[in-house]
Amino acid sequence: MKQYKLNCAHVIRKFTHDNNNNIEEKILLELLSCSHSQNHDNFVFCTLTGSNQKIEIQDFARINRFAYHYPYWRLNNEKRKIMDQFCGDPYCAGIKRALLKQNNLDLIHLHTTGRIAADVRRVALKHKIPYIVSIYPSNLSCEVEKMITSAQNKIIDYGKFLDLFSGKQRLLADAAGIICYESEKYYELKIRYPKKEIMLSQQGININEQQQINRSDFRKKYAIPAAAQLVLFEAAFAEDSGQLSLIDLTADMLSRKDPIHLVLIGKVNSKQYLKKIQKKIDELNIHRHITIITDISGDSEDLKKVYETADYLMIPQSAENIYNSILQAWTSRLPIIAYRSPQTEKMITHRQNGILFDNNEIEDMIDALNSVRMNSGFRVRMIQNSYDILKENYTCYQVNRRIMQFYYKILEK
Repeated sequence: MKQYKLNCAHVIRKFTHDNNNNIEEKILLELLSCSHSQNHDNFVFCTLTGSNQKIEIQDFARINRFAYHYPYWRLNNEKRKIMDQFCGDPYCAGIKRALLKQNNLDLIHLHTTGRIAADVRRVALKHKIPYIVSIYPSNLSCEVEKMITSAQNKIIDYGKFLDLFSGKQRLLADAAGIICYESEKYYELKIRYPKKEIMLSQQGININEQQQINRSDFRKKYAIPAAAQLVLFEAAFAEDSGQLSLIDLTADMLSRKDPIHLVLIGKVNSKQYLKKIQKKIDELNIHRHITIITDISGDSEDLKKVYETADYLMIPQSAENIYNSILQAWTSRLPIIAYRSPQTEKMITHRQNGILFDNNEIEDMIDALNSVRMNSGFRVRMIQNSYDILKENYTCYQVNRRIMQFYYKILEK
């Protein structure tokens, strides 16, 4: 594939690279660093949210920030701050005007799918510049989501009427390519747009930033015995998400006197399903052996601590955050026992960097888990294999190199 110097515009709602608290900003910063190392020119276009510096020159990019406004009635200062930080969907005419003046761009990469993106789409089509859209997962905690819901209460979004004429609904249809960071969204879009270039990516791992965690801190906080072997599963609480089968597994192993403790982490998508889980735990009387955590966001330091503390990651079926879970487990040198599915088979080779089981029967899951528990030498080899694969394929540099290759693939079409 022919490679050459690119002039790329990156459009994002807000970009405060020295204090990047959301996943879009973190991933963009990693991508800019990689792109700069390959001598490409990058220009960031964003709003003044979080910074009053209109023009900022960094080694990795020129950052251009513009005034913006929200098409909301009844928006007070307190609610505006929440919109700015987490969920605002503003208009920004300055970005559109600036891009109209650019005459040397090879590609536009949208890191937002809101109103700003809809305006940029029109610019890209007018100047016949291919654009790519990145679709990021939500990594907000339940507490933040409640705060957002409260802020949106009684606000009237009159921009929804203007959106009908903006072409916002055609943002993905007209894109030259799409980058997804969630497997479920990726497969959904592959079905919706079978002829479009769509890439499934992950947030790269910066191995140098990994720190050793005091395992006892987490266990003390949740009253988990030091001798218990901690089995972790991360997925949203929703019907058929797999948590119930792990509760059955825990009860079965406890009946065999195995020192097991189950930790279930995820946001609550279905309160009824969570009640069903709690009812089952009550019926089995195993409260002391199960910890449920619903208030840790997807990219927080607290979540990393849980992975560092756990002994095994178990994936009883396909889950929405499966790729990120696997990468975090490998980073934390955590062995993985997973249900065999197209998603897990993309990353895990049975008995090399994880264990795959074919049936969701309790005995099959227990056998898979015990194959690692009962063989410390095998466990050590599997963890080392996983870590080697992580370094070779999933570091920030490797992930972003694949995105750069995706750019060239789009431009060659």
